[in-house]
Amino acid sequence: CLKAFQYLVSIYRAFFDRIGFLLPDYLELLCGCVMVDNNETLAEYGSSCFLSMVLDNKASWSAAQLTTICRALLHMLKTGSSVLL
Repeated sequence: CLKAFQYLVSIYRAFFDRIGFLLPDYLELLCGCVMVDNNETLAEYGSSCFLSMVLDNKASWSAAQLTTICRALLHMLKTGSSVLL
């Protein structure tokens, strides 16, 4: 499962210019994993990949994309996710 998430993050990094519009979908998937209540392993995988995706693309994010990322992070923190980022 972790490898699948890592591959998704790698694909996003490699094709950032072509699939950057998928950011909300990627964030929804990763945030959904982080916020799962009954599976700490999945939450850890989601958290790890969320962080990797943000850091791997740090030089490429636009202001609008950074706002989207910050909103996703804020949403996770407000909902009391079980795994700390």
